Amino acid sequence: MIRWCEEYGILQQNLMNELKSKPMTFRNWNNLEEADKLLLKNIPDEWIPSVYQYQDFCFIRKFCPVDISSWVRIKPNLMPNGYKQVTFKLNDGEFRWEVRAHTEIPNTPGEGNGNVWRISRIKIDDGSVNFKKYSEHLVGNQWIRGHIFYDAIKAQQNNIATPQQILILENSHFKAK
Repeated sequence: MIRWCEEYGILQQNLMNELKSKPMTFRNWNNLEEADKLLLKNIPDEWIPSVYQYQDFCFIRKFCPVDISSWVRIKPNLMPNGYKQVTFKLNDGEFRWEVRAHTEIPNTPGEGNGNVWRISRIKIDDGSVNFKKYSEHLVGNQWIRGHIFYDAIKAQQNNIATPQQILILENSHFKAK
């Protein structure tokens, strides 16, 4: 479903025609939005290795707020309420990271903002007696604890979110393009 586009290297001809001639990589080219086609036509050649496609959802790994190595595990999903999500999981020895790119989620306050990245991490047990597992979510350029993030989600779902909680949710989603 997702194909890594490393084999392209530097392209000398029109990128759109080149990608259309590689149906195993961009088999749903005709289903891509015009904005995605235009973006793919105009990206620098050195970014080609970071292009991913899952069905008609196309995004560029280079635009992620954190570095996603080429060796990470990738899991594409069609979510129950109709949006598409691609999850990247990696482990750096200190944290288990989960980086997700997803399309707009229907009927949510973020609808209309386009495709986004979400980044979270969970502290790995270091074997110490006093170790406490915790999760963190990237909000802007700061990490906040998971319980604060999930409290904001719950408050938003119940229509009682404070301005600070709304800001947390807005700043935890990074544009995918």
